[in-house]
Amino acid sequence: MTETVELAKEAIPYHRKINGKTLTQDVQLTATDVNAVTPQILRLEVPVGVPLPWPTDRPPTGWLLCNGDRFNATQYPLLASAYPSGQL
Repeated sequence: MTETVELAKEAIPYHRKINGKTLTQDVQLTATDVNAVTPQILRLEVPVGVPLPWPTDRPPTGWLLCNGDRFNATQYPLLASAYPSGQL
């Protein structure tokens, strides 16, 4: 068993890469490296007012929870164009 563990420690796949970054020990990957969706990408590519699931209990900065609450149409004019009632 000890021999197997020692062999595994040496089995780092140096020939494997993600976006040109060699996989050795700890690799620092960015959201871009793995094509992750970020709040910045959402702001650019998703129309205002589209309800989206979000994996945390807090929405990204500048986003509101779609939970029936009222919002300030002056503060969020684009959202008000999608929800003229001022309520999500």
